[in-house]
Amino acid sequence: MSFAITEKQPRLTQLMTQVVCANRLGHAYLLAGQAGAGPADMALYLSCALFCQQAQSGQPCGHCQHCQRIIKEEFPDVTRIRPDGQSIKIDQVRAVKQDLAMSGLEGSQQVFIFYEAEKLTSGAANALLKFLEEPHNGVYFFLLTKQTDQVLATIQSRCQLVYFPSLAGNQAITHFKDQGLNDSTARLMVNLTKDITSAQELLADEVFTKQVDLILAWLARLFSQDARAFTMVASDWMKISKDRPANMRLLQTVLVYLYDLFYLACQGEASQDEQIYLPHNKVTYAKILAHTNKEAVNQAIEALHQAVMMLAANVPVQASLEYFVLATWLKDDV
Repeated sequence: MSFAITEKQPRLTQLMTQVVCANRLGHAYLLAGQAGAGPADMALYLSCALFCQQAQSGQPCGHCQHCQRIIKEEFPDVTRIRPDGQSIKIDQVRAVKQDLAMSGLEGSQQVFIFYEAEKLTSGAANALLKFLEEPHNGVYFFLLTKQTDQVLATIQSRCQLVYFPSLAGNQAITHFKDQGLNDSTARLMVNLTKDITSAQELLADEVFTKQVDLILAWLARLFSQDARAFTMVASDWMKISKDRPANMRLLQTVLVYLYDLFYLACQGEASQDEQIYLPHNKVTYAKILAHTNKEAVNQAIEALHQAVMMLAANVPVQASLEYFVLATWLKDDV
């Protein structure tokens, strides 16, 4: 069986498969994106990967008994929590507590998938937070949402954020170009917004344009272990803006570049321009990759996710960006 997520989000799937294969899957993920973009498909894929009886290099087969039962929602150790009416209620989260009190029925692991996590009531969200603050070995939470800003900030801070770009990329690129954006600009903006008005507002924002102008230089220094990557936080990024939303947007933009670098690092000469978000940067990407490898890029992606969560948890902006640099460089968590 072919999993839908491998077609919808091939680069994200490749990244998460590598994480599973390396036994580095975090205990909680916030899978954010519009319906159909892949959050639910990724939750299914990862659930199968954890329990698959014939997994190869972290990839679930989709055919074994465990995979089939998970797909059919008949596997007892994968629990799905959906809104009861207009919300996810506290009693539904309390039921999770009861499940946690028991070990897995089919193995030593358990998975809990929360659909439309933005619909958790205040009581339910706070009850869930207790589980996230005290991770259980072999227990994984996948929270799906279309509205990250509606998810309790403290829950966001306890989860690794994975953003799923909309699938209408090619159509949006064409639309943006029809509205006067050049190809390279359209390709970047479509990863941040599918709304042309929002894209034009961003491009008119001096803070945003200054940030974009410096990203490649920052990454070049970051992956060459140049100390200026760290000092740039104070000397450049903080001078451009100390605003939290602006720097959250900066990290979201940097993530687009990191996904490109990761794909190129994995594929090497077999890479195809249509498979990266910003092919016009390919020459610069090659220069950056001459000083690094896919493992280091993967570590940078993980560090960036953590920095995003720090920003969401009201950690000072400068400290969050400096963490990203240091965590990219260090083998162990800072």
